[in-house]
Amino acid sequence: MDALRSAISAPNWELISVTAGSFAGLTALFYASLASGKVPSQRQRSWILTGTSSVVMTAASVPYLWDWIVVGELRHGGGWAEIGCCFFVAYLLADLVLGSLHYRSAITLMTGWFHHIAYTLLLSLLVIPYSFSPIFAMCAVLELPTSLLALGNLVPYMRNDYLFAAVFFLTRIVLHTYIGVSYAVRAMGPAQGSWVPSIVLACVMPMHIFWMRNCIRGILRRRAAAKKAASTIVAAGVVAAATAEVPPAAPVMRPTKIEIPPPPAEPFRMFPLRSPTLTAIRQRLSKVPERLPQLPSPAAAVGVSREEALRMLRDALRTVDNNTRPQPPRGQPQRWRNTARRVVGGLRRQWNASAPGTFDTERTRTVAAY
Repeated sequence: MDALRSAISAPNWELISVTAGSFAGLTALFYASLASGKVPSQRQRSWILTGTSSVVMTAASVPYLWDWIVVGELRHGGGWAEIGCCFFVAYLLADLVLGSLHYRSAITLMTGWFHHIAYTLLLSLLVIPYSFSPIFAMCAVLELPTSLLALGNLVPYMRNDYLFAAVFFLTRIVLHTYIGVSYAVRAMGPAQGSWVPSIVLACVMPMHIFWMRNCIRGILRRRAAAKKAASTIVAAGVVAAATAEVPPAAPVMRPTKIEIPPPPAEPFRMFPLRSPTLTAIRQRLSKVPERLPQLPSPAAAVGVSREEALRMLRDALRTVDNNTRPQPPRGQPQRWRNTARRVVGGLRRQWNASAPGTFDTERTRTVAAY
């Protein structure tokens, strides 16, 4: 209590100036980072001061941690340790002030206001006045996982949750427990050491366990979300592959057969036959165009295609030219044969209607040519 009263009654202006200078330096660093435009989100802004403080405190703990591990005693004096404590107090105050202005959502009640105010009072009223600053400087190595977490938030591609969890467990749980138990053993030994370090470390331990629990839950939650997203992507890919239309196969390049289009659908021009009957009918019709022949339509009478009807006409012309009896093809229905006979009869009547003196010679000449 005497040390606390003397610290309050006669403040150490040198340490106060160190704290004020550290506060000003951290504030300048923060606004310089904002001016660079590389920290657009509030979450990234909240890690500027935290990352800087954790790196500085981790580096400051190296000589004290080395003495404690190798020698077993803290040989370094309290001068540099007190400066480190003042820097940490400046960080706590700057984080609350600047956080209230620029990243208020990141300053929570438990890990923000309560944590920062409690450590500020602890350092100002207990650690520095009672010369526990070397122990605090040694325990500053516990800020190593905070450095990794700040790096992962400021540079997202360098984030590694498993590395952070492993370092956090080794420092904040294992090393923290080992230091507290060591000072408790010394307090119970012949040297009659102080119980203050062990009590303070025991009081801080629940917060470290709480953070470790949140770290593990966050890793498990992110893994489950990643698996769910991966399964969703795979399922979507399977559905897309199953429902996708198979593109048609490339056509095989084969030589195409050139087809000559058929001539107009006129019965007497479809078959270029040299028929004397057809010639006689054409000549007569050219002289008497109003007397058109009324031939039965085989396609309409029998219900056949145009090709079959023209084939019937061709056979009928040959029958009339040769002056033979019509012989319809076998296998055709009786209706077809009757129509064929009618076509032949009609062509013969048209022939007989022609002038005998005019067409007999032409008919004989044409038949002989066949």
